[in-house]
Amino acid sequence: MVMNRHLSTFKEDQKLRVEEAAKKVEREKKFDETELPEDYIEENIKKDPFLDVSVRELIDEFVLTWHKIIIDLLDLNKYKNLNKKEWWDNLIELFYILREVFWVDDRLFHIGVGFIVISFFVFFICVTYK
Repeated sequence: MVMNRHLSTFKEDQKLRVEEAAKKVEREKKFDETELPEDYIEENIKKDPFLDVSVRELIDEFVLTWHKIIIDLLDLNKYKNLNKKEWWDNLIELFYILREVFWVDDRLFHIGVGFIVISFFVFFICVTYK
């Protein structure tokens, strides 16, 4: 930086230094435009079906998935093996049934969203309960 010895005040000297620094920054400022290669865009965007789904379709899939889950849970044929002697055998068999109903690859996203929605409702019920 250049010292301006002919200026009478420190304030004037600082003002000139700041102006010089601002001009230097403006001269060195360069914006390089970043472009993605065409094959990157085609490979990554077209493979993601979640981005192509509208909100209406997402809500329809959510409701249909939970409808299937409720129908599967109400199927009485799944509970025929619960007549074992010990209570823990019944509990283990019940966990197997729940795993079979809930842990389906196509349902996992909708199940997670459903549990989040249910947790909000439970939270607000507990908060408003006296």
